[in-house]
Amino acid sequence: MGYDVARNYRMQAAEFASPLGVIVQAYEQITGALQKSARAADARKIEEKTREVNRALAIIGHLEAMLDHEVGPKVAEKLEVFYRTMSYQIVRASAQGSGDDLRKVSEYFVPLRDAWRVVERENPTFSAAKGATTVIASQ
Repeated sequence: MGYDVARNYRMQAAEFASPLGVIVQAYEQITGALQKSARAADARKIEEKTREVNRALAIIGHLEAMLDHEVGPKVAEKLEVFYRTMSYQIVRASAQGSGDDLRKVSEYFVPLRDAWRVVERENPTFSAAKGATTVIASQ
C-alpha cells in the first residue's frame, strides 16, 4: 500500500513538473535506487539489489535516449559519456555485490542533479523537454 501511495505521488509530481523538474526527479530516482540497491547488497538481498540496479539503469537509459546531439552537441556528448561510464560502474559494483561502490556511484549524480535544479530555477518558463541541452549549452 505504501509503495502505491509513493508511486502515485511521484507520478502526479512528474505530471505537474517542468521538463527540467522531470530531469531533476530522474536524478533523484537514480540516486534513490542506487542507495536502496547498496542497502540490499549489504544485506545480501540479491533480488532487491538487482531490481533497484535495473531501475537506475533504465532511468539512465531514458535520459541518454533524450539527449539531443543536434541542439547541444558538446553537452550531449559529455552527458552520454557520463551516463555510459556510470552504467558501467553500476554493473561492475552490482556484479561485485559492493554496497559501498553502489553508494559511490550514486554520489556522482548529486552535483548534476543540483546543477539541473539551478538551471530550472534560472529558466522557469522553459517548456521543451528535448531542448534541455539547449539551455545548458547556452549557459
